[in-house]
Amino acid sequence: MFNEMDYALNLKRVDEIIPRHLSKDWLGMWRALKNKYRIWGITVKKLFLDFDGCIVNSIKAFCQTYNYLYKYKADFVPADWMKVNQWDFGDQCPLLEGSEAVSETFASKHFFKKLEFMPNAKEVLYQLHKEFQIIIVSIGSHLNLARKSMWLYQNLGFVKDVILLNNEGTKMDKLLVNMKDSFFIDDVASNLNSSNAEIKICYGQIYPWNDEWQGIRCVKWNEVIRLLKGGID
Repeated sequence: MFNEMDYALNLKRVDEIIPRHLSKDWLGMWRALKNKYRIWGITVKKLFLDFDGCIVNSIKAFCQTYNYLYKYKADFVPADWMKVNQWDFGDQCPLLEGSEAVSETFASKHFFKKLEFMPNAKEVLYQLHKEFQIIIVSIGSHLNLARKSMWLYQNLGFVKDVILLNNEGTKMDKLLVNMKDSFFIDDVASNLNSSNAEIKICYGQIYPWNDEWQGIRCVKWNEVIRLLKGGID
């Protein structure tokens, strides 16, 4: 049975764990959702996660792969992953010719060799998987998804649920995945906007593909676990 005193105490705890750099514009929304769904451990027990740009630093690995593959090309200038500001990497990887070259780079063995977890991501996910059903959702080419699946098996074996969407020959969207009554974390605003997830969190730094997001944002995985565990304990 819903207890107003327990509800007030949980709201107080959420107030205490809000990262200082985040806007409080979404605090009212968070409170309303708590009131409606009582999400601390009763209803919301699924966590859908994006892979690239959330769990792993794909931008860094992509630029390192570009530098490896194109270093002997004429007019080559090393790409700086910290300066990437375009979805197609055109500002730092100008020798890539079209979307096919981008896709091939994402699918290369060197890309997955260089791939690193975001700081504290693996440790936080290990803790969260004890309380949530974690489901990774990712879009890519056939080869990218094949190698991504193996990378996940070798590096994140405690996550058993993975949904991989092949975008070869068609435009794929994560709205195909039913995320009702769940959390959803992604770094792309359009993916969050199209989802039917109850609680949507934009992860990471501000880029052109998420700068219009007005909801909850976490830039570190330590913030993610504080927010989620503050909501379910």
